[in-house]
Amino acid sequence: YVIWKVPSVEIRITKDCNLLLNVRTFTSELLKKQISFGKRKYTEYPKYTFFGKTIKRKLKEDDSPAFILRQTDGAKTEIPFLDIQNIEKFSQSKMGVLAEIVNKFNERYNDMCRIWFDEIEDFQSVEHSKRDDRISNQAINAYLHANTIKIVDKISDQYSQEFCKQIQALLEKKYGVNANIGKRVDKAALNIVLIHNVSYYIDAPDPHNEDNGGAVVQHITFEDFSDSSEFALDTVIHELLIKEDLKNNRISLFDWSSLGIDEISFGTADEIDDVTRYFFMKIQKDGTFDITEQEFDLFSMDEYSQCVQIYEDAKTAGENVKGIIRDLDGNINIIKDTDWFTIPEIFDIKSELAAGNTKLRGREKRQELLSAVLDIKAFDENGEKRYFVNDIGEGMRCTVRHASNIRKIEKVGQATDLFSQLLPLMDVTFVRNGQLTVIPFPFKYLREYISNLES
Repeated sequence: YVIWKVPSVEIRITKDCNLLLNVRTFTSELLKKQISFGKRKYTEYPKYTFFGKTIKRKLKEDDSPAFILRQTDGAKTEIPFLDIQNIEKFSQSKMGVLAEIVNKFNERYNDMCRIWFDEIEDFQSVEHSKRDDRISNQAINAYLHANTIKIVDKISDQYSQEFCKQIQALLEKKYGVNANIGKRVDKAALNIVLIHNVSYYIDAPDPHNEDNGGAVVQHITFEDFSDSSEFALDTVIHELLIKEDLKNNRISLFDWSSLGIDEISFGTADEIDDVTRYFFMKIQKDGTFDITEQEFDLFSMDEYSQCVQIYEDAKTAGENVKGIIRDLDGNINIIKDTDWFTIPEIFDIKSELAAGNTKLRGREKRQELLSAVLDIKAFDENGEKRYFVNDIGEGMRCTVRHASNIRKIEKVGQATDLFSQLLPLMDVTFVRNGQLTVIPFPFKYLREYISNLES
């Protein structure tokens, strides 16, 4: 048989003792015609060969098949962060590879050095439950029943008519609402508009760009939504309701008054036509809000001037600011990325799976072995609040696709900690359908507002 590709995990430790796990693909020279080479030609790439489970540089006299560290055009190799189905699946995940390498390193160099990981022992936790989903679904159902849903067919052929009927049936089945089907957008309704995808309109006007006169519209494309799945429909409904909230300047998908915060603002920056622009969403205690744009002006000061300056300074320093939070008293917290991510109890997981115990998803085992990659956690580190958002613990799947990145909250000056009160704003699934959101959900509203400006 022919080995075409060899996916691998590259493990690196930076000078700051941060761990990097990258997926690398070694591709057979037999596929070089499927690889686009830029300035660096194929002949300039190091050639490798495989001997058993070992990879080595190919010698000139070696006539075995050569591999280069390059991926074929359009392909992407994915290796899950963690897989606990069985010991074989675990060993093929990033965490399985890491456990194997660390064990071997520590055994070989035990008298000289060791690799170990920092531990988080004291943390604040928010666990998502099925009850949370039930409450959210009840609120969504009530909102849909209080509004008119219209399916707008902008294609108008035999296939699109049948497709619209399928969407209508799905809405009835999942939400118990009777949607109308028509050909025109209704300003008084929540409109699901069926169009073709962008490639269809290369030589024709794209209805996605039509001015709908302020009506609430969510487009779905016939080619990309043809499975008519309930999961995809959830996403459409969530997007519709967020757009309706933006129209009404009120949050309806979350009980904002439960936070007990009088007034708080969320700020973000975005590049529009190569110009950095700054937007702020001020939310009142009852969930009403307004969104404003703030210009960068060195000669005048108002409530958001300092926030804009923070973004400008971060840009100069090459830092990635995910968002800014400001309260009524002028306290400012900044959300920034770090190079950290969380690691579960990989050595214990490996031992359990090797012993044949594949039932690691019960509540007790989850807390013991998998807490670092589940739900929402916050902790203090050198006076700074740090947090990470993971997969939902209750009913978790066997596979965790991606690492949980740790973000930090910087307090400006003598500001108080605002973020601890805001953890529930990530314990929602209407932003990333079925998954928790990694930053407070008002930033989603800001992104949607900005998207409407750009369209």
